[in-house]
This record gives sequence, structure tokens and C-alpha cells, in this order.
Amino acid sequence: MSKSLRVTLSGIILILASLFIMEICVIDVQTSGPEGLALGLFVLGLIISIAGIFFVKE
Repeated sequence: MSKSLRVTLSGIILILASLFIMEICVIDVQTSGPEGLALGLFVLGLIISIAGIFFVKE
């Protein structure tokens, strides 16, 4: 597997993890959920995916 594909897949995994955490935040409305963590993971996943697609060479 090429290096750029690995970096892109790790970014996608971070995006999916952030969506899972955000789902927990939406379901558990009574308490203050970790919305900042979910947003941080989502943005980090986007940055890593873009870096894997455009900037990482084989």
C-alpha cells in the first residue's frame, strides 16, 4: 500500500471517529458532551486526508 493511501485512510478514520463522538453528543443531550473533541478530530481528519491526497509522495 502506498504511503499517500495510508495517510488518506488514517484521515478518513479520524473523520469517522469524530462523527461517532458527535453522535454520542447528540444522543446525550442532558450533559455537556465533548463537542470540541469531535470538532478537533474532524478538522484534523480533513487536514490529514488533504495532505495524503495532495502532498505525500510515494
